[in-house]
Amino acid sequence: MLPYTLLITLFSNFTTNWTLYKDAEARFSVKIPCETMRHSIQQIKTTIGEIAYHSFICEPKDANAENKVYIISYLDYPEGLMHPDSTELKNIMIDETIQSSASNVAGQLVYTDEITLKGVKGKLWRINYNNDKAVMKNKAFIVKNRLYLVQIATTRARSRNTEADIFLDSFSWF
Repeated sequence: MLPYTLLITLFSNFTTNWTLYKDAEARFSVKIPCETMRHSIQQIKTTIGEIAYHSFICEPKDANAENKVYIISYLDYPEGLMHPDSTELKNIMIDETIQSSASNVAGQLVYTDEITLKGVKGKLWRINYNNDKAVMKNKAFIVKNRLYLVQIATTRARSRNTEADIFLDSFSWF
């Protein structure tokens, strides 16, 4: 009887309902623990001109959710800015994104790692912020002229949770 009770207890922690969210215009899909994602657009000024920064946000309603927020962001660099084989420029742009994401939350970069998805190289990184009480896990890829940024925010106590992995690992573009 005890093993059965333990098994039920273990699986009760994985009852989050996941939805496959797809956005045809943004050209991505991802599994989310919400019914949909809220989309917003912010115009940002850069050295290469004004760029539309798109954010898709999922905030679970449950106050005890493993992660506080799930975010997919993207921006399109001007056509012709990046040659398809320009891995050095793509690395510079992703590295600038990493530094910017740490700076935006006054956080410390804990690690970065190179990753690949669908043959495209990207980066995975973690930032501790809010006096080490909060964590952001991030992935970034540049596909043609589009930068995709995939992020979750959680508490440090819950920084190793499977729901973060489900979200981060389910992201794909089409």
